[in-house]
Amino acid sequence: MGDIILPSQDIASKFCAQRDNKKYISVSIHDVTPKFYNQLDEIISRLYDIGIDKMNLLLVPDWAPDSKLHENDYRNHPKFVEWLKALKAEGCEFAQHGCHHKSPKRKGHYSGPIQYVMGEFVAVGLAEFQNLGYWEAMKRIQRGQKIFSETGLEAKGFVPPWWQLSSQGELAMKYSKFFDYYMATNAWDLFGRFSTVPIVDLKSEEKYMSRELCFEPRDKFADYFTRGLAYLVTRCEQANTIRFGIHPPDVENKEVFDYIIDRIKEVKPGRKVKTYSELLAEK
Repeated sequence: MGDIILPSQDIASKFCAQRDNKKYISVSIHDVTPKFYNQLDEIISRLYDIGIDKMNLLLVPDWAPDSKLHENDYRNHPKFVEWLKALKAEGCEFAQHGCHHKSPKRKGHYSGPIQYVMGEFVAVGLAEFQNLGYWEAMKRIQRGQKIFSETGLEAKGFVPPWWQLSSQGELAMKYSKFFDYYMATNAWDLFGRFSTVPIVDLKSEEKYMSRELCFEPRDKFADYFTRGLAYLVTRCEQANTIRFGIHPPDVENKEVFDYIIDRIKEVKPGRKVKTYSELLAEK
């Protein structure tokens, strides 16, 4: 892979706005499912090695994009559930990350060309809650919660796949009364504002604004873009909160995964490790 041309420290400094002198780092692991146990275990081990002792784990209760329905249902994987409980006892926080992570396929279910591009070419059919109606969204939320209840797990927040949540899905999520917070964003905030994904407190409606840096090893252009964005944010002294998101497939690309770990290690000194709910408590 060729060298990445990165912006100067001065540009990076101007890119972020300073809010206060408190410095935090928050790391999230997406797509927590039995299918990816080996990758998840490696990610968590590497994070522990560099001093990240608690993370946000985004749980997919019945992963189905490339598996049969129920094959990865937590209820069929008791050892995986016990592993999750041990991580929670060590300080990790759970959020529900959809139900199956797979967007239902049906004609005309996109509201416009931007949504179509987002759903089919960016999220590649994995933005499960992007276009769901109220009752379908509620059904999936409740199914996930039923799986959690029967396995003794509890999710504090709701983070839809790809942070995409329809207006009806948002209503269903709020009326379900299961969660303390949620995270969702639109195409403009995700791309025009460079991965700005607010954490929203469902009690006060306050928003904790910050960027979540995720990486994309599938495509060279996307890889360069996400690493360039990470360079900007991680070198910005004024960025009081830096959030990283890691996906299991990141492990398969050693160069990308090492880059993520190196960036986290680089910015961690002087920053307190926080979960999503702990960040909200700082507002």
